[in-house]
Formats: sequence, structure tokens, C-alpha cells
Amino acid sequence: MNTAKDFWSKLVRFLIAREGPTAVEYAALILVIVLGCLTAITIYGQATAENPELPHQAVRQSL
Repeated sequence: MNTAKDFWSKLVRFLIAREGPTAVEYAALILVIVLGCLTAITIYGQATAENPELPHQAVRQSL
């Protein structure tokens, strides 16, 4: 029981300190960048899957 209480007290201190919110903001920013990259790769892959010989045309048509 004491371990859970220690965890929550450390978490609260981390979030109250200046470093806590900054770390959370950076983590959210990295998450958004990664999701954007994965979305772009998925769209590009779907657009070029039908006609792999002419990917630039497939991408142009998908836009």
C-alpha cells in the first residue's frame, strides 16, 4: 500500500514541477509527429499499391 502512495506522491510532485508539464508536452509533440508520419506513409502506400510502376501518378490522383 505504501508503494502506491509513494508512486502517486512522486507523480504529483513531477507534474507540479516545471519539468513535468514540459516533458508531457514534448511527449505529446513527438506522438503527433509520429502519427503524422505513419498516416502519410499509409496514404502513400495505398495510393501506390494499385499501380507500382507509376507512383507519382497514383499519388497525384489520390490528392
